[in-house]
Amino acid sequence: MGFTPEAFKEVQSDHAFTVCGAAHDQLPLWPGRASVHHRGFDEPPELSKTERTPKSALQHYRRVRDEIDA
Repeated sequence: MGFTPEAFKEVQSDHAFTVCGAAHDQLPLWPGRASVHHRGFDEPPELSKTERTPKSALQHYRRVRDEIDA
């Protein structure tokens, strides 16, 4: 499922926040008058591709989760 501008055509908001590069790249202009704010984080699925176990892959998800929380 892709991130498309059409999915948000009817959304009225003052601010839009993106936290991954794909969302920011695919939707650089938010419909309407919203102010777009971007804070990029690493993408855990990409980082975990080379990990050998689910447990070692999970470290990437946890680190990014903690960065977002901070």
